[in-house]
Amino acid sequence: LATTKTLVEGMIGVDMQGACGAMYDGWTCNLEHYVVVFGVFCKNGKLEQPLLAIAPMGEGDLTAPAHCAFITRVFEKYNQSLESLAFLIGDNCATNRAAATRLEVPLIGCASHRFNLAVNKYLEDYTEEVSVVSALMQALPTINNRAALKDQTKLSPLRPNVTRWGSTFKMLARYVRIRDDIKQVEAVFDLIPTAAMHERIKSLLEDLRIFDSVTVALHSDDLSLADVRVLFDSIVERFPLLKPKLGPTASIVHSPSFETAAVKVCYYFRKMMPPTSNRCKRLFSQAKLVITPQRSSLLPENFEMSMFLRANRRYWDVNTVNDVYRQLRGSS
Repeated sequence: LATTKTLVEGMIGVDMQGACGAMYDGWTCNLEHYVVVFGVFCKNGKLEQPLLAIAPMGEGDLTAPAHCAFITRVFEKYNQSLESLAFLIGDNCATNRAAATRLEVPLIGCASHRFNLAVNKYLEDYTEEVSVVSALMQALPTINNRAALKDQTKLSPLRPNVTRWGSTFKMLARYVRIRDDIKQVEAVFDLIPTAAMHERIKSLLEDLRIFDSVTVALHSDDLSLADVRVLFDSIVERFPLLKPKLGPTASIVHSPSFETAAVKVCYYFRKMMPPTSNRCKRLFSQAKLVITPQRSSLLPENFEMSMFLRANRRYWDVNTVNDVYRQLRGSS
């Protein structure tokens, strides 16, 4: 497998010749911080996004210079200089913005991350409503309360995830759906929102449904920067409060002039620049299935090899492995 990985790296290095971008993100598992880097380039008019690396960074140094050094090493591995790096794609955090500035390239901030920050800002005006429903949902799963609720409905109460507004949306939707059933659970009756607050929650839920449809759209692989601009403009028009986060010149945007220009250029160049780093998030979801508690002792090298070959499956097949096997057998 190590030889197959080296062979695939060579193929990707050949394909990457010329200007290209880098999409990257970080993920922590078992006290180890991994950074994933995807190459972003066009070949024969088609967008290619092969996985270049997923490896741990040195503990205690997750600064912008450390990320720049990591990206530099990855590019050198594929016989690429930083002169060929045209842009970075990643979350809109301070570290990524500093890294882009240090590398002297524009940062295309992940539209999904930016939208998530905007919705969290919007939810700040509904802190009381969310807190009341959250307290209710936390009281329902106790043994006696859950048994009483089961007599009324098969639906279970949901709790929110602090970092994901989508879980708040699901919690509120579940509350509205089973509110009448919850009233039959005497122990939590005093925790149920008042009629006036219930109406505000229903109004909030309608807004969150709109936000959820945008979130789904942002996960499309065919989305361009121009499509994102249209989505964000429509949201800002309906919810002006979000303009400081979603406007084209928002303070969170690292390179507003670059993004504005990228929206206006021809289709060929627009499709070369994905507007989100969701591909990294999907890889992390797959990685969780590899580094399970039962496989926590898996060496980082073996983990990277497994994830690399799985993500770059189109670069190799059974014939490739067979050729490598014969080559190694012949040299032994």
